[in-house]
Order: sequence, then structure tokens, then C-alpha cells
Amino acid sequence: MSGNTGQSEFGTHDSKGVNSVDLGNLSKLDAAGNAGGLNSGDALAHEAMDAYYSLSMGEAAADQAAAGLYPGLYGPTGNQNSLNPFGTAVVGSTFNQAISNGSGTERVTIQYITPIPAIDLFGKSAAARSDMAHDAGCRVTGVTFVQPKQQ
Repeated sequence: MSGNTGQSEFGTHDSKGVNSVDLGNLSKLDAAGNAGGLNSGDALAHEAMDAYYSLSMGEAAADQAAAGLYPGLYGPTGNQNSLNPFGTAVVGSTFNQAISNGSGTERVTIQYITPIPAIDLFGKSAAARSDMAHDAGCRVTGVTFVQPKQQ
């Protein structure tokens, strides 16, 4: 457990039997705007079970098995960058992470610790942009639960 990992993840798989959680980010799951979504206890339990299952199975299988007990989050989609007032630096992002049990989506907003010069992102691959964002460090500043659309 860490109070501030400097990254946007709620929890990560580090190695067999070892997962890390960011308590500062997890606390955003308990905000009023996230009512109906994952809460910090769900995420913490998911990460604990993921670590346990990873002792006897691969990382992806462990995450799926943990999600059978406590829902997790799928990878981010629909990223929208936030720019500074001059449009010269990316200061944050907002993206969606679907909840593994299908109950809805978490809309996550982050703020970069070190703004990324916008010009540096042009022409870069998604992997390169992700590496730059990781190097910039960030904090989750808000989480909002979005119910699935009725069909």
C-alpha cells in the first residue's frame, strides 16, 4: 500500500503474489459522484485476490479469477487530454474504464504532476504517448460512475 505512487492506477500487479494499491487514488472511488460504481473496498479486495491467485496462475488469469469475486476495471479508453490555457501543454486527461461485471463505467480524471509539452505528443505512437504520461507522473483527481446505456 502506498499513499501516493505518482501514477493513475488504483492497483497494479507487481509480481507473483504481490500487488500494489494507491490509497490516495482509491479514496476517489468513495466520492459522492461515484455512487453506484466501484468503491475502495471492492478495489482493494480485487487486488488482494489478484495477488493471491497469481501465485498459482498467470497474470491475466489471476485478474479474471479475482474479477469473479470482486469486480475490477478494464484498461482505459476514450482518452481526452486537458490543455493549459495557452494550449501548449497537456496538464491532465479524462478516460473511461469499464467495470468488469458490466455494471457501468468509471470516468477517471487525472492531473499530470509534470505537464507534457503538447508538441511532444504529435506523431507519437500510443505506446510512446503512454510512456511519456507515465514519466510525467499523475494523480487521480476525480472518478464518476456512468451507468450503462439502456438498450
